[in-house]
Amino acid sequence: MLAALSWCGANACLSHLSAAAVVGWIPMPDVVHLTTTDRHGSRPGITVHRTERLPASHVQHWVDLRVTVRSRTLVDLADVLEYDDLRRVADQLPRLPVAHLEHTLRELPGRHGAGRVARLIRSEEAHTKSELERRYLAYCRAHGLPRPTRLNHRIGPHKADCVYEDERLVLELDGRAHHERRAQTKLDHQRDMDYQLAGYRFGRFDWEDLDRASLLAAERIRALLRLGAAR
Repeated sequence: MLAALSWCGANACLSHLSAAAVVGWIPMPDVVHLTTTDRHGSRPGITVHRTERLPASHVQHWVDLRVTVRSRTLVDLADVLEYDDLRRVADQLPRLPVAHLEHTLRELPGRHGAGRVARLIRSEEAHTKSELERRYLAYCRAHGLPRPTRLNHRIGPHKADCVYEDERLVLELDGRAHHERRAQTKLDHQRDMDYQLAGYRFGRFDWEDLDRASLLAAERIRALLRLGAAR
């Protein structure tokens, strides 16, 4: 990588997949990715991303290597990765640098992956239970799903968000920020096991899942309801 940086000149730095690999987020890619403000073309083994803006604040020194900072790396990756892959990379961070990401997007208007970065940021926003309930009921109406029999109904030691009594189905609506959800995985498993022991199937959906344009959550909810009805 040092040789690639030397070839590309003093204004170049490791970026995109290479920057993510250097800091340990992903395995090292086969191709070295560089960003520069100079006019350099790619060559075998080196992909050059030319940019009009590469402020000093977007670059850090990692041992002897010039590498983009976390927020710039994520914005760059959003240009070349699908959202699910970008999400998996972001999950390597203890916490998403939301303020820095927003600032970086303002500094780099018109980026191809801006929508994916905005979606990442939204996933870090916490939402109240009442907001989630309204969103879920609106999602049900939009996709022709039945309304839950009960909301906020106690089952054993827990208060279940949405209960379909006839189908013995519990749906949990998770409004926590994404990094908080990851930190609470063990407690979630314990709660889900308690529902199962009480004779309920269960599903868990977050704010992103309940985007009205998304069909995946609706398909899963219908499948869970069918399984319950067949018991």
